[in-house]
Amino acid sequence: MQNRLKKYYYCFLLPSIGIIAAILTARALDLIEPLRLIHGQVLARVIFILAIILSVAAPVVLRTLFAHRMRLSVGTPPDAFFRFQQRLIGAALLTPYLILVTCLVYLPRFYHAGVILAALYAGYYHYPSERRIAFDRRIFKVSHGFDNREIQSQGR
Repeated sequence: MQNRLKKYYYCFLLPSIGIIAAILTARALDLIEPLRLIHGQVLARVIFILAIILSVAAPVVLRTLFAHRMRLSVGTPPDAFFRFQQRLIGAALLTPYLILVTCLVYLPRFYHAGVILAALYAGYYHYPSERRIAFDRRIFKVSHGFDNREIQSQGR
């Protein structure tokens, strides 16, 4: 499960990193300039708040909803737990894509730095490490057996 979550994590994260690197390279070479919008302050605040919502609040809400849904269950099925982990990663890793907007539009440094910090937090905290997955498995009482896809992928 951890390997599949890592693959999902990297498939979600690496495109944003590549595009950000390309945009920053183009900006450094003066091929593009950030757009100066009339309502840049409003956009900056909206992007900043959205970054905080995606990196911090959305995963908390998803965890709460999942815990509420599983509250009467004796244990959590591995497939449901895997989908839950994918949703957590997906919601949190939308934040790095907001950096694309901050690179293309002129925003005050405070908001730009805030979006970057939110993206770094999302990437760090939601990395599917063995320790974090084991902790979540204990909390949600996920059986330690293999789910069907892992058994099939191992050739059993």
